[in-house]
Amino acid sequence: MSGCLPMPVLLYATECAERARALAARLNFRCQPLATASGTAEDPGTCLLLDTDGLFLLRRADQVRARLELSELGRRLQQGRRLTLARACGVRQGTTILDGMAGFGLDGLTLAALGAQVTLVERDPMLYALLRDAVERVSGDLSEPPEMYCGDVQDYLDGDRLWDVVYLDRMFEAARKQALPNKRAQLLAASGLAAPSDDDLLKLLALAQTHARQRVVLKRRRHDRVLARPGWQITGRSVRFDVYPA
Repeated sequence: MSGCLPMPVLLYATECAERARALAARLNFRCQPLATASGTAEDPGTCLLLDTDGLFLLRRADQVRARLELSELGRRLQQGRRLTLARACGVRQGTTILDGMAGFGLDGLTLAALGAQVTLVERDPMLYALLRDAVERVSGDLSEPPEMYCGDVQDYLDGDRLWDVVYLDRMFEAARKQALPNKRAQLLAASGLAAPSDDDLLKLLALAQTHARQRVVLKRRRHDRVLARPGWQITGRSVRFDVYPA
């Protein structure tokens, strides 16, 4: 699951130059003005874009952009702890949860907004930058902002720390014939970021079980094969949660 990732690129609108340079320096990104970005082969297929609307993941080929929109979080929270994600994780006030593949942060921030104490881990630097941005935008609505770590969850679990719940969401897979569920998933599928294989997930599941006090929750597409026999499952319209008691 680990590997050497190329240095990400941050494109920026002229009005955002100062903020972009500071962000690129903090995250060790290459920084390039949007106005001078050409369409050559040297341009990244997927990069970050900072403009007056905020920070986005951008696919250069067709200018499709995506990030976590807080309206999505609001819609989820209307269900409260009846949400399938919350039920799978057994969320109560103060439940400690490690979200080991945090991605854009929708699941992790949902759990935090429902009262959990969440640690967000994301290995890809571009997604981590977007994750930090999402946390900053929603922090005023959280009683306790999540911890965040940029790196591989296997490295993060190389210690003695325990959580009540370890939550694993591979989040995206190789593109299939059917339509992907949303714009973020489309960008990720086309970005070249490698999703862990089922074998890697099995190893990670075993490691996660040594760091969970209550349960490990593995999110899968609804019809994906079961990797290891869970204690129980909670199934939604398009995904399911395989729950492994500690």
